[in-house]
Amino acid sequence: MRNILTTAKITILVCIRNGTFWAILSLITGIASFIFVISTSDNTILNELQIRIQYSYSLTYSLLTLIIISLSCFTIRSQIDGRQIHMLTSFPIRRRDIWLGKWLGLVIIALISEIILIFSIAICAHFYSRTYPLDDVNLARDFYKIIKYEVKPTVPDFNKLTGDRIRKLISEKKIDSESVDEEIWKKNYEVLRRSEQLIKPGGEKTWSFDLKRRPQKGEFIDFKFRMYAEKRRRSIQGTWILSAEGKSESFTHEFECYPYSFTTINIPLSQIPNSGKFQMTLKGKNKSDIIISFNSGITLFYQDGSIIYNLVKIVIAHLIHMSVSVAVGLTAGVAFSFSVASFLSITLYFLSASSGYFSSIVNDLLEGYHISIIDQISALLISSAMWLAKGLQAPDAISKLSSGISIPISELIIHWLPAISVYGVVTCLLGMCILTRKELDRFI
Repeated sequence: MRNILTTAKITILVCIRNGTFWAILSLITGIASFIFVISTSDNTILNELQIRIQYSYSLTYSLLTLIIISLSCFTIRSQIDGRQIHMLTSFPIRRRDIWLGKWLGLVIIALISEIILIFSIAICAHFYSRTYPLDDVNLARDFYKIIKYEVKPTVPDFNKLTGDRIRKLISEKKIDSESVDEEIWKKNYEVLRRSEQLIKPGGEKTWSFDLKRRPQKGEFIDFKFRMYAEKRRRSIQGTWILSAEGKSESFTHEFECYPYSFTTINIPLSQIPNSGKFQMTLKGKNKSDIIISFNSGITLFYQDGSIIYNLVKIVIAHLIHMSVSVAVGLTAGVAFSFSVASFLSITLYFLSASSGYFSSIVNDLLEGYHISIIDQISALLISSAMWLAKGLQAPDAISKLSSGISIPISELIIHWLPAISVYGVVTCLLGMCILTRKELDRFI
């Protein structure tokens, strides 16, 4: 452990003395401030801050990741080519300790850079807010002071419903099983999706929520909804009813709102059952069809701590991501020349950044009633190739932070942490193994 800490200290001191450390901090601060200043929204303080924070943080963090990967490649590769590693290996130090020490030192540099990035954006947000009236500043301060957890209603499995619908149509001999292709599948999918979101004049619809348990903080839950209608200037009236199993009394709230705009009602926390499971039913008084989207039509928010709690979560998540990025850069630098290692690492990073696009391709290939063998093989190959870049995929946390929404730890643990943990461990072991078996004496 002593050798690892000494190597980490030397790595940090070298980066400080050659100016790399200060250059990274200056570049991160300058770019974050520049993006914050040039970003713009609708001159409303909350919308402006959300857009500016999200753009400056996400773009600068992406650049920081690329810098850390390149720095990791250059640090280990330059010392191999310059034969400094040969001098270290002449001492009674295990090569894996050298690799781990450099990894630890670079991770500390990445952590300091991440903290500086957050402070830079916070300072920009502070001075920008002072250009608005005091009432707007207090509104923004209250908005970000207490973060809220976001909960969406339970969404039906439209793929399963589409399959059931097509099988029913086939059994009723309305369509031929051999004629079912991607176009017919998507057509029935859209029919079901629209029917689930459509509310006829004077109709009603129910959405189910599962909070796991009753929230413990605050006095109210914010119920936010938005409706779509053909006529924007005609108001929509109706009643929201909260009901739950075993609950004799129901919470009701009458509303009047305009289409395409968000409306929020406060539900007393006492109305939420201990199990956290309940239903929200809309009884409309609408005179025309209205649509409520599953993605952005209905959302619940409840208090989940302070912004410091959110910042701690995002720093820890980004620290894990940066640790894996450093491991990838070091491993590539040990195995290949600097140019090849940099190209490989950056390519893997861009593949991870575009993983959403490739995932949509896989979903499109697997959607349908009849899936050909070629489509199945193609989806398998794409999914397998995406595993190579899975570990460099950044956590989906910046948009939550900029919107004052609590970063969902449970979702990160389930959907993000296992893959990046396995990827990071394998990469570290591979890097240490390559350095241990590398015949450095040949370069003497």
